[in-house]
Amino acid sequence: MRFNNKYLRNYGFVFFITTIFIFSNFAFSENKAVINTVASDYSSGAVSVVSTTPPRTPINNIIPAISDTTISGYGKYFFRMIRGSVEVIEKYSIDSPAILIWDYSTLDSNRNPSNIYSIVFASYNKAYMMRFNSSIVWILDLSGNDYQPSLSNLKIGELDLSSYADQDGSCEPVCGVIVGDKIFIGLQSIDRSEGWENYVYNDSYLAVFDINTDFEIDTKKSTKKGILLPIKNISSIQYVASTNKIYAQGIGRYPSSSQGALYDGGIISIDPINYDIKMIVDDGNDDNHPYGNITGFTVISPQKGYFISYAGWGDNSCYIFNPENGMVAGVVPGLEHINISSMEGGAYLEQNKLLWISNSSDARIEILDTSTDTIVDSVSTGLNPQKIIFCTPDMPGTISGKILSENSPVQNARVYLTNNNIVAWTDENGEFLLRNVEAGIHEINAVANNYLPVKIDSIAVKSSENTLISDIIIKPMSNDNIMGDSNHDGIVDLKDPIFSLQILTNTISK
Repeated sequence: MRFNNKYLRNYGFVFFITTIFIFSNFAFSENKAVINTVASDYSSGAVSVVSTTPPRTPINNIIPAISDTTISGYGKYFFRMIRGSVEVIEKYSIDSPAILIWDYSTLDSNRNPSNIYSIVFASYNKAYMMRFNSSIVWILDLSGNDYQPSLSNLKIGELDLSSYADQDGSCEPVCGVIVGDKIFIGLQSIDRSEGWENYVYNDSYLAVFDINTDFEIDTKKSTKKGILLPIKNISSIQYVASTNKIYAQGIGRYPSSSQGALYDGGIISIDPINYDIKMIVDDGNDDNHPYGNITGFTVISPQKGYFISYAGWGDNSCYIFNPENGMVAGVVPGLEHINISSMEGGAYLEQNKLLWISNSSDARIEILDTSTDTIVDSVSTGLNPQKIIFCTPDMPGTISGKILSENSPVQNARVYLTNNNIVAWTDENGEFLLRNVEAGIHEINAVANNYLPVKIDSIAVKSSENTLISDIIIKPMSNDNIMGDSNHDGIVDLKDPIFSLQILTNTISK
């Protein structure tokens, strides 16, 4: 079934939130990590499954396959993509991770492999599959659990990115993130027509589509509809709701036997509304590149993130940085000069706020306490870990509601989950829908220009059901609403004294 409705109308379960509720009967099982692994000689691959809470006893070497594989997940299900001349997508449940539910060929009509990179879920019924060898993104419905002998039972649409294709016929879509009603798709734009030693790294783009209509949005940020990026060879992307910023990372070019590294990558932020870009961490230039190539990253809070540097084959280090100002604090002890598989933005931080990092020098996962930057556990994975996803015991639900002020709807208010990166904006009726919310107890935030921010906690979400919140009332902001709120954003924080100091400095300078 295509996901065309702007909002869900058939709610399986409804909560009206007027005060703080305590739900003593909500007890949810722990999440589990699914880890894609590969042999050191790349002769084979497999999957490991590990609980996210101690004791983290791994189940290793299940569902063996070739080495060229990757994984994506949604709720209790994970999907493995086997690439190469025989290309398939497989579905598994975390309840029985060694039992195949179904598999489908993902070769195109000419039997050409597409080299699947990732799958981004708008919902259980609608997912976008990035295909490196094609400028066509497939839209799939992966919700069924019964095998049917044709990919046409999965495929429900396409996104055409051919306007970004270069001489090799592809724009190399590799990653994506959904922010509200938009999907941002990272396009590497590498001309591979002359072979590996002669790749040409063209400008990377973000293409933006409305997930309700699947029409491309003209961002006005380039001669094409998409956003022209100041980094090349984009490889990962992440949205952080607390900062309302998209973060993206580009590698530049790895060094090879015929040509040196190209240092035109780094980490940037993008505003999801006006599409403005800011360079956060620059990887340097030919003369000065203190971190080498930056090959992966994750942002865990407005002031803290991590990125992986590449100094040579098998020589990686994990650095700490501040996403607000780009300051690099140094290397995480124990995570320097080892083989670290690249992090995809946000994919490796689990619900306990611990960061899971793939140590392919020692075939294990290093689990990092991000509050102290210390390794608190190491888990053997048998084969070398490559990519990590986290599966929940239940399927996600949704949260919907309406924001009002003085009995009128508030449009363009931003609503997001605390300690999560799920966001929505209200429409002209003040209505919002938060998609893909993990089952459990949540807190939401409502923020709008010229209004005081509001928090509502103890919102219970059940598996595959919608939670409807009674009308959220927000109050207009005035200059005397909040003492100390110098920049009038409705929040008293460290930005206020900085703002006040700027005003004082400007006044003195006159």
